[in-house]
Amino acid sequence: MTATEFMAADVLIDGETGTGKELLAHAIHETSGGAADPFVAISCGAIPRELIESELFGHEKGSFTGADRARAGAFERADGGTIFLDELGELRLDLQPRLLRLLESREVRRVGGDKVRRVDVRVLAATNRDLGKEIQAGNFREDRKLGQTLIDAEEIAGRILPQGVTMIPAGSAEIMQEGMAQFGIAVGLAILVIYMVLAAQFESLVHPLTVMLALPLAMVGDLGGLLVTGNTINLFSLIGILLLFGLVTKNSILLVDYANQLRREGMDKVEAMRTAAPVRMRPVLMTALSMIFGVLPAALGLGPGAESRAPMAIATAAGMLSSTILTLIVVPVFYLVFDDAAAAVTRFFGRLTGGHKRQQSPAIS
Repeated sequence: MTATEFMAADVLIDGETGTGKELLAHAIHETSGGAADPFVAISCGAIPRELIESELFGHEKGSFTGADRARAGAFERADGGTIFLDELGELRLDLQPRLLRLLESREVRRVGGDKVRRVDVRVLAATNRDLGKEIQAGNFREDRKLGQTLIDAEEIAGRILPQGVTMIPAGSAEIMQEGMAQFGIAVGLAILVIYMVLAAQFESLVHPLTVMLALPLAMVGDLGGLLVTGNTINLFSLIGILLLFGLVTKNSILLVDYANQLRREGMDKVEAMRTAAPVRMRPVLMTALSMIFGVLPAALGLGPGAESRAPMAIATAAGMLSSTILTLIVVPVFYLVFDDAAAAVTRFFGRLTGGHKRQQSPAIS
């Protein structure tokens, strides 16, 4: 994040009571060039639950008992500056969707009113609660995943829209679809480049296919790891999947290359693979374990900001684990199968070519 982006970004401050969260919020506000701009602080835990909505969003005259005049809420008063929401974890569950809507649109509508007002406000929030645990306990809202929301919207649109009318996603959904399409192109190019490099290295069109079996084997672990841990396929997990493409093929290269070397020395292909598998198992396990343990802290969510990096680490670790185990079992089998198939194809075309040459040869009297 650049300095300019940080000066405009919303910030969540996590810390125990009495650790100076509001002082930090003031410091962020002042050092971001907003010392002369409004700074409005609201304690979500100190305001009565029935009044917090009016305090945050304002109200119109007569909107509830005692509302004898219209009043601007905290977000309107902080327009052009910063609002600090202390003890965010205490905010009522039914108000959290409204707050989320405001964060996304920067629009506020007073209680009892219809007019939508635009606000230019930076939101700083603080909590002493573990929001992850609060979500699991049902006390804090977990946003629906964009991908699932888009699937549900398309399903509903298919039921209620008349024939010939289609739904075209916009905003974040459109960006997500474009990103997935671009990632598909990147994956296709990566597979093509890997095959070309391996074909040049092995001087064969068949052995690269054996090596690249590690890719679907890695995907088994990728998707399984994300599913088990409750993570989604997002930008970070896609980066982890793309990263694996270069890592997991290494295991197969070590195995296939050594088997080819033994065959050039005169060993039978079956015996060559039986010899290569245990010999190459040690370096394969060493490199795989070093990678898995290297990303383990991020996968466990240790350290600040680790939640955003966790899907990438989980995809990398789970994919490397499944690929390593399955490579040592599956690749030797398919190495022999593909080699037999290539030999059969060569013999077949050899017979066709030989038969054609015999038919064209003149008879010798």
